[in-house]
Amino acid sequence: MIWTCAAALLAWVVDLPAPLRPVLILKAGALGGFTVVLWRLCLHGLIKRSPLASHLTQRILFVGWSSDAFRLTRLIWESEGDLFEVTGYVTIDPAKVSSEEVPNVPFRGVWVQLAEVIRENAVDIVILADIHSQQEVLSFLTTTCEKELVEFHVIPDYFSILRAGLSLQRVQGVPLLGVAKLPLDNVGNRIIKRTLDVIGAVVGLTLSAPIIAFFGTLIYLESPGSIFFKQERIGKRGRPFNMYKLRSMRLNAAAQDHLQQSTARNDPRVLRIGAFLRRWNLDEVPQFWNVFVGDMTLVGPRPERTFHSHKLKDEIPHYNARYFAKPGITGWAQVNGLRGDTDLSKRIQADLFYMENWSPWLDLEILLMTFLKRENAY
Repeated sequence: MIWTCAAALLAWVVDLPAPLRPVLILKAGALGGFTVVLWRLCLHGLIKRSPLASHLTQRILFVGWSSDAFRLTRLIWESEGDLFEVTGYVTIDPAKVSSEEVPNVPFRGVWVQLAEVIRENAVDIVILADIHSQQEVLSFLTTTCEKELVEFHVIPDYFSILRAGLSLQRVQGVPLLGVAKLPLDNVGNRIIKRTLDVIGAVVGLTLSAPIIAFFGTLIYLESPGSIFFKQERIGKRGRPFNMYKLRSMRLNAAAQDHLQQSTARNDPRVLRIGAFLRRWNLDEVPQFWNVFVGDMTLVGPRPERTFHSHKLKDEIPHYNARYFAKPGITGWAQVNGLRGDTDLSKRIQADLFYMENWSPWLDLEILLMTFLKRENAY
């Protein structure tokens, strides 16, 4: 972007002939983008393959152990680009050492030996994974890390959802840790998203009109009846609304919806043309109307049926947290293959990730991925 702007400024300052200006700007933009990508690839390759990597690697030591510590460790192991290394863990309760044994993560001692462990293993970051600790333990850990000049962090497992939104606030001088507002709780962000939704819905309805007419005819020829399918879904704040789709199943197929959470592969209720529509997400195009009237958004957690929503909220942790956002035509879970008969817990985690990390650019990425990724679309 800098090179492109510089080229535009140069063309204006030296008063280049009009035909040369767009050519110069396009060349500068293309060359700048190519050079940046090439430079970053070379730099990352150099860092990862040189002795410099050992000096840049951050060595992590856990205090206590938990499922969150294991998940973080696994992510570090699986990520080739992250310059982090788990050097081990110390325990808070010596009596639990045998039960805390973790494969491939060395046991380094007990918490009172923290200073020696830090020095012997060149630790850079200490992470408290067991928040259920006494005040004296927390005070000792923070003081020791300060003396040894290492970073100290806590995995806040009291807040097992919406962790990216944690914030520290003070009320009359008393520090309080709580869940901060999500990006879409900001009025400005909501205005941006709603503006994009209205524009997208108008464009979508205009472009999809011939698609609805063509495939609606094929649906009617294969299975006479309404070409649209209306079903009650749960929206933001738990409010029900009617969601519209092109009918991809035989008439009255919804009477069996309570038997399963999602449509099974090779479901006999699905029409021949319906299988094609579902494969390419074309049955969803009438939902541009839901977006236009404000019941849905272009990108967000997929809305669930009322029966299953009431059932799953008691079976899956944090299921109802997804209802703090408006449901979408597509979402982060869907473009990552978490649709159909897939793990619902992972689907909820994907929805929460989207809510915590929303941005207009993430919405654009998901919309583009919707056309390219159709895993488990049936």
